[in-house]
Amino acid sequence: MSDGIRAMELCHGLTVVGEQPWLVNSLRDHVDWLMEPSHLKRGNHGFHQHVGLFVLGVVLEDQAVTDIALQRLTDQLKAAYDEQGANEEGSISYHLQNYVWWNDAFTRLDLEGIPRPEQAHRLDLAPTLMAHATAPSGRFARIGDTDGGNARKLNHPHTRFTVTEGKKGRKPDSTTAIYDAGYAFIRSGWGESRPYKDETFITATWGRQDKVHGHRDGGSVTYASDGVHWLDDTGKYYYGKSAMRSYVTGRAGHNSINIPGRTYRKDTDVELTGHEDTDQYVDLTFRDTGYEGVTILRRVIYLRGRDLLLVLDQVAGDDPLTAAQQWHCGRSVTSRALGTGFRLESESGARLVIALHGTPELSIARAQEQPMAGWTSTGWRKKGPVDLLSFQQTKLNPRFATLVGMWDPQVIRHLEAALRENGAWELPVSELFSEELLEAQVPKAEATTATKAAVTSSGVGPDGPVPVSVTAKPGRVPGDSGDKTVVIETVFCDGETKLMTQMLYFRRFERTLLSMSRVRVPQGVRAIYVIYISSDKKQWLPRLRTAVGHFAQSWRMETKIVVYAHPSHGYPALTAGHPDVLKGPNKQAPLRNRLFLAAQLDIAADHTLVRMTIDDDDLWLPWQLEEMISAINTAYAHTEYPAFGIGLRRNLLAHVEENGVRIENVSMSRMLTGNKAFVFPPEQRDRALLYAPWNVPETMTENYREQYRAQGIDLLVYEGNRPGFVYMRRGTNLSIQQKTGFITATHAVSTVDTENTLLGHLSEPSRPSSISEGSFTIDPPVYRITVKRTGDDISYYSNVKSALGNDVRLAFHLLRGTTVVAKTGYGRVTSGVFRKAPAGCRVKMYVQRADQSRESKVSNVV
Repeated sequence: MSDGIRAMELCHGLTVVGEQPWLVNSLRDHVDWLMEPSHLKRGNHGFHQHVGLFVLGVVLEDQAVTDIALQRLTDQLKAAYDEQGANEEGSISYHLQNYVWWNDAFTRLDLEGIPRPEQAHRLDLAPTLMAHATAPSGRFARIGDTDGGNARKLNHPHTRFTVTEGKKGRKPDSTTAIYDAGYAFIRSGWGESRPYKDETFITATWGRQDKVHGHRDGGSVTYASDGVHWLDDTGKYYYGKSAMRSYVTGRAGHNSINIPGRTYRKDTDVELTGHEDTDQYVDLTFRDTGYEGVTILRRVIYLRGRDLLLVLDQVAGDDPLTAAQQWHCGRSVTSRALGTGFRLESESGARLVIALHGTPELSIARAQEQPMAGWTSTGWRKKGPVDLLSFQQTKLNPRFATLVGMWDPQVIRHLEAALRENGAWELPVSELFSEELLEAQVPKAEATTATKAAVTSSGVGPDGPVPVSVTAKPGRVPGDSGDKTVVIETVFCDGETKLMTQMLYFRRFERTLLSMSRVRVPQGVRAIYVIYISSDKKQWLPRLRTAVGHFAQSWRMETKIVVYAHPSHGYPALTAGHPDVLKGPNKQAPLRNRLFLAAQLDIAADHTLVRMTIDDDDLWLPWQLEEMISAINTAYAHTEYPAFGIGLRRNLLAHVEENGVRIENVSMSRMLTGNKAFVFPPEQRDRALLYAPWNVPETMTENYREQYRAQGIDLLVYEGNRPGFVYMRRGTNLSIQQKTGFITATHAVSTVDTENTLLGHLSEPSRPSSISEGSFTIDPPVYRITVKRTGDDISYYSNVKSALGNDVRLAFHLLRGTTVVAKTGYGRVTSGVFRKAPAGCRVKMYVQRADQSRESKVSNVV
């Protein structure tokens, strides 16, 4: 490249110094060099060599040289541009550069009176491709070595339209453009029915993975909407050798399937094996054999009416393998993991990335150095952190089904059911979806913008938030009156396999059932008690039905027993972690939501839905539900949010000891399971169906409340309630915690001789029965450190900045006992990974505040 450019510069030198012998000799030397085929490069580097040779031939009046240069330019043009106007290089930025360079070359031909090559018309189509490749934000899609930019310099009606938000020029003829060179550009519109910058914009790439200025990005997808690049590419960084350059050009730096530990072949040709573009949807299918012995089939479906992106990945190999479906967030986007996916947030709103199939392991990497993960190019030799979202599975032939967009429960429920059927992943879109789902229209932009009289809230994919707009009528908060349905859920001995342990817990559960049979149900409330029991515990089903029947005469609430099955492959994503997770996998997301949906409860459309839970060995006293409903009814005067989580401050701790049972009437800083609830008004029913009661936060603090308010859900702590929840403690629980560290006040202590007399003692008629009159508070901000072991690695994360602000500096030490195994220096990063961590380690976090004061907090052992 430099030799061709230098040749042209030397030719220009003739106009400055004249035909000096040394200069003419240098020009001849350059002719000899450029005439040698072995010196020629490919792509634009070769182009500049051909142009340089052409200029040399013209200046030296050497027709033979000129003819050779013209033939090379003609041959290169045939290879550089196809009949759709797509350039051979794998970068949109270089499509622009090549367009400018080739027009300059044609101008040189025009000035010499030489006809342009027959294929010159292909160049006329290039601006339309660049217009399609321009996002609604006005910048190029980041494909290959592209960090941004646009085609503003081109005087073409299509590019003028896309760089002026439709104010000038003319829009292209279609909203979808499929280019054989390996590019798909899909958008929801050109600003006709919503603001131009708010249109949804999706890209997908395929083709040869060794294109000049291209990356190993076959099958990679990006997604933008509402002016935000939610899922983006990582850019170019620069052209030297570095870990960052390898990351942005390699497989790990793109939104595709990555197989850790395996090499992706650069000479792979990712195929587009099928595509369909209709008024209702766009459907693309890719076949990728870049990993030895593995075939990846990716299907990308955009539903126009629903404005949703569906990505289906099937990874096939001869042996079990670990595969990760990766998504890089845009620079302005923050994320957090939900039960079945991730919530993405930006100043202009939120989006969801939801897993619809299986139970993949979720992770978020950011600014990770070893190996590189969670980075993007921010300029020449500049990088910045972004969230890298990952769904990962280790199994034979893993499959991923991911939905990107706003919350759409109708589509989600349909796909979760449909994708379980054999052959569904290959069905035509018209058969995979009903006509009703394909035709349904998303709300117009003006209808989804909350005004001052509205509460902008968020729905939820399993256990997480999804944008919804709920308008509050002046003078009334939705849900402050009307009937309620309270659903109380219990999972019996979920993951427990030992028969003797099951027998012990069933005896305890019988006391739980007895306590529930005595619970009073307030007027205007329908209470449903749902008991989940797995099919491998069928020997307990007759006894369970008998126990429920025995209490039937005194039972004031409806009961429903739901039998579920454990997956045949177990719970590979939950093989390590907190003991409660191992013993209760179906209390974890996303499985807990699917249990609730399997219950198929018929709930009146105009009822507020309250979701609660009680463990299979704890107790409710007769007034517990009255207390909760009273607190909920009072809460409406203390919050403007129609949906909220509520916890009752006071409860009873019952310590089973050798000499009897010691009962403490306490206030606690933790809202215990059985003493808290989610509340959703009728118009948010779809959200409520997927917010599990186990997910009501134990810690209700100012910083957690802000997080939930960002989702459209308030948090309230009800002070002064009459305790009606009994938390049973027998030694220690699974996590070896007594909860005593969370007691803020002890109001009374009493004892009974045995567990069998406990319920009668606490429920005796002589005890006061009036409903309490309490108040609402929220606890001060707190922070914690969370750790997780995956194989030999320990990842850590802290929410310290949400509690103390952004001015804190943090250091993390990996400890085994008191020995420091590894550590980080003080910095701003709140998460990371310690590699090859020995067993039995914990992470200690040191916090340095802005006033230079220091404190620390330590994690549990993993």
